[in-house]
Amino acid sequence: MLCDGCEAEEAAFTLIPTGADGLPESIGPGCFARRGLALAKLILPAEEIAAELGPMFVSPGRAEALAKGSKRARAEEPKAEPEPEPDQAGEARPTEEPAAASDA
Repeated sequence: MLCDGCEAEEAAFTLIPTGADGLPESIGPGCFARRGLALAKLILPAEEIAAELGPMFVSPGRAEALAKGSKRARAEEPKAEPEPEPDQAGEARPTEEPAAASDA
């Protein structure tokens, strides 16, 4: 049996309205979820819905988010080591090795 809402997916739920209005309706999981989201948008504040869903990105939004980068990712990036400064002769000085490395 196909979903009465979209007629594309297999029906998984039967909704039986209360009262004398309407007939039972068979819907698929996608339509059931869409109806739940529509009801949540009517009843719940946007902050609560966002907190419950968590961070989600769809393809266009994900590309923009990745391009911008997050503040946390920028803060966690390792700092680039400065290049050795050239000495009087113009040659770069080698970096100092730890004492343990030179003993081996």
